[in-house]
Amino acid sequence: MSEFVTSTIDPAAPSAGLPEGLVIAASQAEIDGLVAADTAGRFAGVRLCRLAPDDPLPADVLSEARLLVLEVDTAKPASLQRIRAIRSQRRALPVIAALRGMDVAAVRMLVHQGILDVTELPFEADELVSCLEEAHARLAPIPDKSGIAPLIAMVGGVGGSGTTTVLTHFAAHVARGRALDTCVVDLDVQSGEVAYYCGHTPRITIEALLSAGDRLDKDLISSAVIDSGHGFAIIAAPEKVLPLDEVNVDQLLNMLAILRRRYALVLVDLPTDWTSWGLSVADACTAVALVTDMSVASLRQAKRRLDLFEQVGIGSDRLQLVANRVEHKVFKSFDLDDAAEALGRNFIAALPDAGHEMTDAQDEGLLLFDTRRRTKFEEAIAVLGNALLGPAEDYR
Repeated sequence: MSEFVTSTIDPAAPSAGLPEGLVIAASQAEIDGLVAADTAGRFAGVRLCRLAPDDPLPADVLSEARLLVLEVDTAKPASLQRIRAIRSQRRALPVIAALRGMDVAAVRMLVHQGILDVTELPFEADELVSCLEEAHARLAPIPDKSGIAPLIAMVGGVGGSGTTTVLTHFAAHVARGRALDTCVVDLDVQSGEVAYYCGHTPRITIEALLSAGDRLDKDLISSAVIDSGHGFAIIAAPEKVLPLDEVNVDQLLNMLAILRRRYALVLVDLPTDWTSWGLSVADACTAVALVTDMSVASLRQAKRRLDLFEQVGIGSDRLQLVANRVEHKVFKSFDLDDAAEALGRNFIAALPDAGHEMTDAQDEGLLLFDTRRRTKFEEAIAVLGNALLGPAEDYR
């Protein structure tokens, strides 16, 4: 075991807006490199612990930490065991893993262990400050604005519009970036993939809740909840195809009402095939986001759904348009303005096509946020969050 050294450069110095109780534990070379690079003195008031990546974290440091940045060497079993021990002893402690190289498999493993975020080694002062500021925002208290949570539905103009991709990334954004206790309900009862996109195979699905009758209560619902590993909860779609006409609308609305009292935000992934119960859910929503790509066929179907919503009384105050897989090319026959004109309303957000990087992440049960940071897609998701929920500052 190497010698353990803990220090604070200037105990009286403020930590430059960083979270109180921040501890950074890494090898001496990594800590010394951070101190040398921090010419602005932003980490002067932060507790710095110099210890090898496979050494145990001292009990007094662990007990006092309120946010921990911890070096993890995935090649050393003792380093992985250390992080499991920390998670076991203080499950509620937010931990940011510092890794040398963003190996997808390693990131996935750490995310599923409940890590708040990851940052890359060697430390780069500006990058680490940004990561910590985001963590600070995620840990801000949840505002108590009403007795019942907002209910937001997302639905595609056609199948394959990327609605589930948008929904899962939006859920992670609001759960982490706004510290909203969020639950995603996969109501695509014939082809729902929310749980699988997050790398989970569900044991109990929404089918058990819809067939529970009078037994439906918060405890039964809790038994079906899956921790996504990305900051939000999931109630998964059935593994087998459930006939659309077997969904009891009263049972479904009762379940959503219970969830809205339990969580700060409830998101639902609706099927593209419309039913009476689907319209009932949409009518109960605070907002409905219709997701479409820029193909002529998708826009045609989106226009039909806009007309349907208008017929059943879901007005423009609750109905929003989201453009997905928007490509920015010099030569194109149909752009965002053309699409908005054809549909008779503007888009609240335009999400760029993330291509193979998105599919590679999803194949690993990860989000794009986990493998790449500060992408155009992430920026567009933040815009979507502001449009549907208001400015992020309102949640801090």
